[in-house]
Amino acid sequence: MVINSPGGSNDYESLYELPPNNKLALINRFPSAADSPQNLTVLSDGTIYGITEEGGRFGCGSIFRIDSQKRFETLYSFTGKQFDGGDPDSLVLGDDGNLYGTTRWNGANGANGVGTIFKLELSR
Repeated sequence: MVINSPGGSNDYESLYELPPNNKLALINRFPSAADSPQNLTVLSDGTIYGITEEGGRFGCGSIFRIDSQKRFETLYSFTGKQFDGGDPDSLVLGDDGNLYGTTRWNGANGANGVGTIFKLELSR
């Protein structure tokens, strides 16, 4: 079981694991409250995928992976530019093994757009 702990010490967001022995173990501490992890998907091999609504390289959100060895990697940082979008708000793992989701703003109409639908191909 994976637990998201918002606003931990020093306003860091943290992910914890509650294994069968019931000893809470830190998986990852995010650098700021802006990097709050959302929409977590945990695979059978222990890999975790998720999004941050803000944060990332451009402050417009990101898609991340934490592997079974607890190594964190940002897979994609949203730019907030037209057609790329910003502020991702959903993430699902498709039957084809790729990640799909939506952003809240900057779709085809630029700043007045209503968001995007994205696909991130995962190499396995």
